[in-house]
Amino acid sequence: MTDGDLPEGLRRWPVHPEPGPGEALTSWLGRLAGLYRLSVEQLLTHNLGAASAEFDCGADLDYQVPTIIVHALAARTGVEVDQVRRMTIAGCVPWLADTLNPAEGPQAFAAYVRKESVLLPPGQAGYHVINRWRPPRPVPDAVAALDRLTFEGITTTTVTLPAQTVHVGEWLRLLRTLLDEVSMVDSRAGPSAAAVLHQIWDTAGLPFRAGLAFWRPYERLSPPRQEAMLHAAATAVQLAADGTITPGGTLGSVLRPAPHVDGSRDIPLESARKW
Repeated sequence: MTDGDLPEGLRRWPVHPEPGPGEALTSWLGRLAGLYRLSVEQLLTHNLGAASAEFDCGADLDYQVPTIIVHALAARTGVEVDQVRRMTIAGCVPWLADTLNPAEGPQAFAAYVRKESVLLPPGQAGYHVINRWRPPRPVPDAVAALDRLTFEGITTTTVTLPAQTVHVGEWLRLLRTLLDEVSMVDSRAGPSAAAVLHQIWDTAGLPFRAGLAFWRPYERLSPPRQEAMLHAAATAVQLAADGTITPGGTLGSVLRPAPHVDGSRDIPLESARKW
């Protein structure tokens, strides 16, 4: 794709590294945004022309991305459309996944596993009716957002938070500390912090401390309680990011809200990046 092939109003970004082999879309976008000292949300919200209007900050970009955004990214970076699409799960259908709809589990299993054969003659395996197929369970938005941050850190070594970017080591330590703090009894936390902890659990819609009677380290908790603690930690990150709570700890400042950004115009990448 040459500059002459670009849609009207879209120019190639000054710096646009190629995706690495097998790299997920969020990893590549994190590297791109980092070059310009922007978050991925800022990059996509202000720098894709008309396609920016289709960007949903709560969407899982590694799962499926609107076609208009895929084409805009291709135009901005010179990476082929098919290559950008293959960086998402949707781009792996039907080769690595037969469907994106979890409700089609039994049919997808039959299509992907039983359509072909290896040891048996074609059709000999037959079709099994699966009466107790595990039903899909939605993940809370806050937990999905937390997972995206951790995945970004593991794949790029940095985590893009609303106000600043931190090293994955600092993020993982922060997260483990937060998992410990949300399990604390309110008498140990003190009145002010205890009120914040109760606010977190109430917002998550879960019993305080997930009903934990005696403190145990996260690794010793049952899977349902681990899931609840993770939900509470994710809720705390979300509440801190939108300014509802103010973390008072030594690592809490990295969770502060993003500074105000005028969304009325694009952020010029040429000036955003410090050469």
